[in-house]
Amino acid sequence: MELQTKIRIPTSQTPIGYESQVALWGSCFSAHMGDKFKQAQFRSDANPFGVIFNPMAMAPLFERMASGTLFQACDFFESQEKWHSFTFHSKLSQASAAEAVEAANQALFGAIEFIKGSSHLIITLGSAWGYVLVGTAAANGQGSDLFTAPSESFDAPTESFVPPSEAWVANCHKQPASIFEKKIASQGQLQDALQRIQQALKQLNPKIHLLLTVSPVRHLKDGLQENSRSKAALLTAVHDFIESQHPSTQAQLSYFPSYEIQMDELRDYRFYTPDMAHPSEQAVSYIWERFKAVTMTPECLEFMDRVSKVQRDVNHRPFQEKSAAHRAFKSKLKENIRDIQREYPWMFY
Repeated sequence: MELQTKIRIPTSQTPIGYESQVALWGSCFSAHMGDKFKQAQFRSDANPFGVIFNPMAMAPLFERMASGTLFQACDFFESQEKWHSFTFHSKLSQASAAEAVEAANQALFGAIEFIKGSSHLIITLGSAWGYVLVGTAAANGQGSDLFTAPSESFDAPTESFVPPSEAWVANCHKQPASIFEKKIASQGQLQDALQRIQQALKQLNPKIHLLLTVSPVRHLKDGLQENSRSKAALLTAVHDFIESQHPSTQAQLSYFPSYEIQMDELRDYRFYTPDMAHPSEQAVSYIWERFKAVTMTPECLEFMDRVSKVQRDVNHRPFQEKSAAHRAFKSKLKENIRDIQREYPWMFY
């Protein structure tokens, strides 16, 4: 008796191994997957600019990386004693304009170098809904009240920060709702954003493999119907985008059904956290196991078992630290770590 509808997932033609370097961008689910990669000791980096749900807000960052355009003080505004940018998450917000510029450019340099050295980029799309800055917000006098531009000591313009017209924001930073318009991106806009990301990647790293997935997180604040519209729009856009590419380009693109696994294989509220929106830890682990099975080489999976055993031993808490048995355990653990580091020197540091 079959009690679960299993999704058929093709095996990746560009599999991930321990020689790979994996960048992850997108929603909070990409952070969960990033944690799994880190725990398994992969060379990986997740969300250098923080969580970004919408590809419309993601594309300008990839274009900035491709062009090498640095952030300047005029890209930031002050609110509640912090300097923010609508371009990225508040994790890069700082106490001064100078610190904000420095933090943003450090993240930019790091992201560029990591993408250039990566074999795979995994982008998790969270929502087709997003917020667009209303272009008239500054013109009608609201801008001077809402935003403070950096001082001249940072080579910044002296006038108030003016939000760009029709700019999709990565984060609203708790600013007044009156300066935003909530929109759902059209199919044309979504596919154009993916195309822009792909073009930027060609400049940064022509050989990188782009794996797209849709987040299983339910955006309940948008409403259930609106969340369904959003996920449907993302799924359609991703598949149409991949299918529209030349066969030579399609070889560098793939799709993994994170959302579908959560919706169909894990069709039960027990696989959600208490907020009924986010996949539970068990669900994330299940999706990770499904991901591993189709995207990683057999050699990688075998070596991962060794890494997992060492990881468990590293986290072991002894009952008697000074016992002979524990000293022997530690000696064996060090030997196992050295064996792993002979093959992959970056592990367990």
